[in-house]
Amino acid sequence: MGEEIKDVGDVEKEKWEPSLELAEGNELDNVVDATNDLAKKIEGDEKVTGDDVLKLREALGKMKVNVYGDELTVDEVREMPDFKRDIEDWKEIMKMPEPQHRGGINFYRRTGRLTYLPEDVAQRFLDFDKLEKPHKLTDLNLKKVKRISTKTASLLAKFHFSISLGIEELNTDVARELAKHEGHLFLNGLKNIDKETAEILCHKEKLVLSGLTNMSLEVAEILSDVPATEIDKKEAFFGINSKVFTSLELIRVLMRRPGYIVINGYFVVTADVAKELISHNGSLRIDYLEDISDEAIEILSKKDDLLVFDASVDSLKRIEGKIKTL
Repeated sequence: MGEEIKDVGDVEKEKWEPSLELAEGNELDNVVDATNDLAKKIEGDEKVTGDDVLKLREALGKMKVNVYGDELTVDEVREMPDFKRDIEDWKEIMKMPEPQHRGGINFYRRTGRLTYLPEDVAQRFLDFDKLEKPHKLTDLNLKKVKRISTKTASLLAKFHFSISLGIEELNTDVARELAKHEGHLFLNGLKNIDKETAEILCHKEKLVLSGLTNMSLEVAEILSDVPATEIDKKEAFFGINSKVFTSLELIRVLMRRPGYIVINGYFVVTADVAKELISHNGSLRIDYLEDISDEAIEILSKKDDLLVFDASVDSLKRIEGKIKTL
């Protein structure tokens, strides 16, 4: 695992056998104890209660399994949407000589449907990243991956391409590792973000949080008030969903974020909202303009670095020649 790839042909000769085995620990002892207690009752013709069965079930669920470099509980493995298919995809990815030249389509199809990314496979991606162009990866679609280990996050942080993850809950250890990634990081699976996570991610220059559905004013201030010395305005890229724009004050705060801001979602722009948008000192893109007032059009027409990527038919007609569109 993790050996440097010297030649594409060398990889084809490698035979990677996946590792799936019980991990040592007290959890296995607890299963043995619960099983023995149940067996004694059965042998002694004693009544077996639901609590006895539940004790064994809980012990089995907490038992740890080594899954291709990651230590998971049986319950965590059981919760994976398609564990069997993930195993097959891991095997195929591990034996691929490189991701684009001959196996490109197959590679992206398999990575795009993974629901879990173990350490061994993440290390394989890092091996691919060492390859010379045109074999080098340009992006990694892991939108269905809901959780990763801290070690896997540390490996992903070393990649030079953009990464899309479907993580729904982000613990601080994983967040710290992902924040080290220098490329575009899409965390569109997150619905909420707390103060501690925001403090970790706020210094990430290329960050997209388009899945957020709400945000506190305190979190908005943390994400936006980044010292100029800590972020490159020319490189900075920030994506956010218009669903979090629950107040004019919150919009005003988010517009303080340095660099290029992309607003996702179906966006309705009133005159008051437009006044806050033009306060942004940088490029601004609206991915989908659902509706806009005439006064808002007049206000936004003064912002030269504003781009509307897409819009409803009516909105598109009304902003034509006044606001830049794609």
